[in-house]
Amino acid sequence: MDTAASISTIVNCDQGTGQIIDLSAHEYNNYKVVKFWTIPELENHLQKNPQNAVQIESKTVDTGERKTFFGHLANTS
Repeated sequence: MDTAASISTIVNCDQGTGQIIDLSAHEYNNYKVVKFWTIPELENHLQKNPQNAVQIESKTVDTGERKTFFGHLANTS
């Protein structure tokens, strides 16, 4: 028996709502979509509040692992 969770999401950007669906458990949860700032809004905020700026760096590494997602071969990360 496969016990891995099978999770999907549905997002309605116009209404700012979404659902996280656990297909294995036959359950779902509603949530509000976070509105991100535009680049000008972010730059304006950081000019007024430079102490809030935090530099973040990330690096993606391709492990070579592949899985099938909706019938298509996809990279996992």
